[in-house]
Amino acid sequence: MFRAHDAPLGLYTSSTADSDNAAAQPRQARVQPIPLPAQVTGVTAVTLHPALRMGAKSLHTLDFAMPLPVDPKAVRAYGEPATFPALPSLTMTSPRLPWAMTAHASANASRACVTVGDVVRAIYGALGICVTEGEVEEWMVDHAREGPGSFVVDAFKTRRTGEKRKRAYERGMTRLALLEGRTKFLGLSESAMGCDVCVVDFV
Repeated sequence: MFRAHDAPLGLYTSSTADSDNAAAQPRQARVQPIPLPAQVTGVTAVTLHPALRMGAKSLHTLDFAMPLPVDPKAVRAYGEPATFPALPSLTMTSPRLPWAMTAHASANASRACVTVGDVVRAIYGALGICVTEGEVEEWMVDHAREGPGSFVVDAFKTRRTGEKRKRAYERGMTRLALLEGRTKFLGLSESAMGCDVCVVDFV
């Protein structure tokens, strides 16, 4: 089993000077889930449900910027185990976000295993969490090192050059905004962290 720390990476910044200092610091390593013993004895590999796999067609219309759709095909899959063999929880990381997301088996489920619906709802819940200005500032610094092209990078550069300030942060902003419009479900893929940690990506 793996436990994910649902916390932002690096230092919090609250001013332009702090941002400049943070930009000069060596890049901080991304927080990774902590390896723990296997959740199910003897299970070292699992197969993802077809609906969750990268590029799956059954959930290709799933957009986390929109309410959870009531698609008959998707609804049928929601009650099925997310993996085979089934697991009590499944952790997801994303190359676009510094937070891990963990899906747990529904309390009212007839069997204690994570379902496709649990995974979808866990992603919705994680992306709906509000971020602080400090978290956005640090995320801006992190992405500014990777190259131009995003609104947070452009905003960060504007603040540093002393031009007209452009605020990337707004009160009530959620993690969803940090996907920069890539809010559609692309799918899950296996990770090197173990059978109960997957990578989720968006398009």
